[in-house]
Amino acid sequence: MTGTGNNLAAVYGRRELSGFGRDTRRYPALVRLLVPGLITLIASAFTHAAEESGWDLTAHYRFNEARDAFGHTRPATPSLARLNRLGLATALLNVQPRTDATLAQCVGLLEKIVAENLGDDAGITALYLLGRIDQIHRATPDVAAARRRYTQLADGGSPHPLAQLAVVQLALLTLYRPLVPATPPVERLAAAEALAARLTLPSAQSDLHLLLGRSTLFFGGAKEKALEHFVAARKLGIAPDRVRADTAFSTAELARELGRTHVAVECYTAFLQENPRDVRSWTARQAVVALSVTAVP
Repeated sequence: MTGTGNNLAAVYGRRELSGFGRDTRRYPALVRLLVPGLITLIASAFTHAAEESGWDLTAHYRFNEARDAFGHTRPATPSLARLNRLGLATALLNVQPRTDATLAQCVGLLEKIVAENLGDDAGITALYLLGRIDQIHRATPDVAAARRRYTQLADGGSPHPLAQLAVVQLALLTLYRPLVPATPPVERLAAAEALAARLTLPSAQSDLHLLLGRSTLFFGGAKEKALEHFVAARKLGIAPDRVRADTAFSTAELARELGRTHVAVECYTAFLQENPRDVRSWTARQAVVALSVTAVP
C-alpha cells in the first residue's frame, strides 16, 4: 500500500460507526450509518497528496466550496490531476441540492479513475464510492450493481481499508431484505459469516462481528452465537467511543442473561471505566455488585 493508503488506514482506524446495528429493521438507515465519516476519512487521507485546499474544505463538509476549488485547480502532474478528479467527484457527491446531472458527473469522474487504474488508492476509493452511489445515492437504488462493485473490490484481495469494508458491505447486502431473495435467515447468516475469510484488517473483522452479532439476535438465532460475535468484536477493538460503550453494555447484559458471569462482570467493568457518567452506569454498578456476590470463584 502506498503512503496515502497507509494514511487512510490510520484514519480508518478511528472510523465512526455510530448507530451501527441499532435498528436492523430500518435497512436504509443502517446502511447510511455504516460509515457516516467516510467522506472525512477519504479527505483526510488525500489532503497531503493533492490540492490541499479542496481536500481541507471537503474534510470540513464545505462541499460546494470544495467543488469550486477542485474545479478551478490546474494540477501540475497527471497523478495530481487524477487525485483532483477524485476530490471533485467526492465534492459533487455531497453538494446541495443534489441533481441527476451532478450525480452523473460524479459517476463519470469515478468510472474514469477506475478505468485508469483500479489497483492504487484512488482507484480503490473510486470503486468503493461507485458502490455506495449504487447502494444509497440513486433515486432508485441499484443493489445488484453495488454488489458487483463490492465483489470486484473484495475479489481483489487488497488489504486496503475500503476494499476490506467492501466485504462488510457485501455481508450487509447478503443479510437483509428486500435486497435479497426470500432465503432462510440461517442461510443468510452462514453466507455472511463465510465472508470473514476475506478479511485481514482487525477493524473490518470487528465490524463484521458486530454486524453478525446484531443480525443473529434480529433473526432470532442462538444468543450464545451472538455473544461469541460481540466478544470477538471487543477483543479485536472497537474504535468509536459510542459503539464501544453500547457494545460493552449490551454484551454484559446478554452474558448475564446467559449465565456467563465472568464475561458479564468484565464487560460491565470495562463499560464503567470508560463511561462513569453514562445513564446506564447505575445499572452496571448494581449488576457488578450482584454478580460478584453470586459468582463462583
